[in-house]
Amino acid sequence: MLQQRMRVVSIDQEIGKEGGDTFERLLGDARAVTPEQRLLEKEGRKDLIYALSKLPDRERLILTRRFGLDGVGGESGETLHDIAVRIGLSRERVRQIESRARERLKRLLNRGRKPLTRLRAPVVGREAG
Repeated sequence: MLQQRMRVVSIDQEIGKEGGDTFERLLGDARAVTPEQRLLEKEGRKDLIYALSKLPDRERLILTRRFGLDGVGGESGETLHDIAVRIGLSRERVRQIESRARERLKRLLNRGRKPLTRLRAPVVGREAG
């Protein structure tokens, strides 16, 4: 009985008596980047650049090369071997430095974060103070 009550509706079908809107417009594109997402990404990038600037030179070099943050090596970055050859260390030593640098970076990024708290509604009817 439930299956018989269902009907197929086109995503392009106009809805409402006035028309104009379609299901497609109401649903939107789930893959589209929202302004909020764009802002968070921009702020995150600023935080990352700032935190990277606080790392020692060698750690910063390894992380930027490894993850392609400096535009060298493409978006995927360079391999541990390539970085090791470039700076004259063993692949294992580069991996160790990368690991330590990632921990430092994580601490630096978390240091500036405030815990998310519930937003308080504005007080109505009395003066704040």
